[in-house]
Amino acid sequence: MVDSTPYILGQLLTKMDQQTEVMKDQVAATLASAIIASSEKKYTLTQVMEIMRDVQFARHPSPGHAAYDEWAQTKEARLNKVYG
Repeated sequence: MVDSTPYILGQLLTKMDQQTEVMKDQVAATLASAIIASSEKKYTLTQVMEIMRDVQFARHPSPGHAAYDEWAQTKEARLNKVYG
């Protein structure tokens, strides 16, 4: 009989990682919605997605990830422009 425990544990950990990422996205979307709802401004879809990205990367930094590294290089100027 073959022990399938390592395979099952690997599958479980993969599923948990996927669920964690979904939860992070949900939190970012909720916080972005709160920022937008509390503002008097109208936002384009692009601006909404940028706000969500700002929240996501601010809450969950991902050094080494290309999108995060690009965001980190320009975040100060962009955040001051958008929210300042």
